[in-house]
Amino acid sequence: MLPKGKWAMLPSQFRRLIDTLHTQLGAIRETLQNQEDARRDAQEGTEQKWREVPGIIASSVLGTADDRKAAESQKKKENAYQEDLIASQNKLVKWTRRAFLAACAYAAVALWQGYLTNRTIIEMRMANEAASRQLTVAENALDTSMSQFDRTMGALIDQTASTKRSAGAAEKSVEAAQDQMRVDQRAWLAPFNACGLYPGVWKLGTADGECPEPPAGTQPIGAVVFFRNAGKTPAFNVRDKVAWQTIDNLPKTDDPPPDEREGNIFPNGVLNIPWKADSLVASTISAGAENYAIMGTVWYDDILGNPHWTQYCFEARRRLTGFHPCLAHNATDDQHKKH
Repeated sequence: MLPKGKWAMLPSQFRRLIDTLHTQLGAIRETLQNQEDARRDAQEGTEQKWREVPGIIASSVLGTADDRKAAESQKKKENAYQEDLIASQNKLVKWTRRAFLAACAYAAVALWQGYLTNRTIIEMRMANEAASRQLTVAENALDTSMSQFDRTMGALIDQTASTKRSAGAAEKSVEAAQDQMRVDQRAWLAPFNACGLYPGVWKLGTADGECPEPPAGTQPIGAVVFFRNAGKTPAFNVRDKVAWQTIDNLPKTDDPPPDEREGNIFPNGVLNIPWKADSLVASTISAGAENYAIMGTVWYDDILGNPHWTQYCFEARRRLTGFHPCLAHNATDDQHKKH
């Protein structure tokens, strides 16, 4: 018998097998006991018969010869029957014992197999528990790794965003430096003076834009505007548009001429733009009116091919003998881009 603890650990099918073996072994023991009792009863019967032998002998002696023969024959038959019965019972007892021993051996093998199976199950259960613990450790390690990965990726994303912002700031800085360089190195056409235009003299004035004394006995018939390239590189494809307009009707913008080009102006170069006044404007100005202005726009390209324009406007004063910059129509493309 196994201890209670070990018995409880056996699988149910082995416990049922052991219970069945116990029942069969009990039945075999009962059969052996019955056979042993039967043999004993037969032996006692035989002994009782032998105790009756003297009486039978006496009766045989006293009887006839036929009676004696019949008694001897009956005695031999009974002895043979008793011997056969005893031999059969001995054989039955022998085979029953062998069956009992075989059943015991089978029970022992079954118990041993049950023990081995139970031990295997216990080992498998222990292995499963160890595997479960290892799986838990692996899951915890995976969670830790994933958390570390998330933190690393978050830091990498933050670093990438910071790098992107730095790159954007650097790019803006480069663009600002490039813009500053273009502004510093580009051509700049700027009006700086205006003089009266007299008959026979279309381009009056010096390179510095100073207005000389008008010829004696002549009256101005228009005006000339002076531009200078104040930049560090040439101005290309210069073209202009000029007109007389009253101060109250100055346009905000001018359309460039279709194909009128004055050429190129190099750094510190001066451009003179003369423009006669029509008879109505000239007579009005000559009468002393000061509400007219010579105005227009100059278009040009810088050395990088970028287009630019500059507006100009000068009020005519003292019968075209003096000019004053207007408060309007004097913007540039750079001012326009900022707005």
